[in-house]
Amino acid sequence: KRDLSVAWSLEAVSDLKLTREILVMQDVPTNDQVEILRPRINRARRVCLDYTGPGVGLGDYLVAEHGEYDPDKHRYGKVELCTATNASNVDMFSKLRMDFESRSLRVPVDRTTREDLHSVYRQGTKTGVSYRAPHTNDGHADRCYALALARRAAAHDTGESFLFTPARTRRDNIIASRRQRMVTA
Repeated sequence: KRDLSVAWSLEAVSDLKLTREILVMQDVPTNDQVEILRPRINRARRVCLDYTGPGVGLGDYLVAEHGEYDPDKHRYGKVELCTATNASNVDMFSKLRMDFESRSLRVPVDRTTREDLHSVYRQGTKTGVSYRAPHTNDGHADRCYALALARRAAAHDTGESFLFTPARTRRDNIIASRRQRMVTA
């Protein structure tokens, strides 16, 4: 069994969500993960974290440092703790699939990442639908789940509804405004 910690960074550009980084950590202690993730979280607008299993300890560290995002409890920090339930998985993976079908999501051309994304399958049950993934030598669809969380985090910025959406720098804003002028001209 080889479960990975994966941080997937998305950037919203126009109506697209572009992958900027996929950080895969294997056998990295929690305190080292916090150090590795700190600069990425500081640059992010919103972060969604899998708050099940080993993610509980990591989530507690990150919430203490960056604040919890939970609008129902009037908390507006950066880190949303997402507990993996069947209902949350159906919601996240259905929306992830819709983004792929509408071609609004861009992922790198990488065999390991593609195989991980394709490993998740939808299964009908007596009570509805469930999403499953087999345990393999390369994890348990960890990259796919990280992308679903990153997509959830990116959706919050657009007013639509988890791992990372980079905040735009002044340089990014200037480039975006130049692109907009070129499109309208």
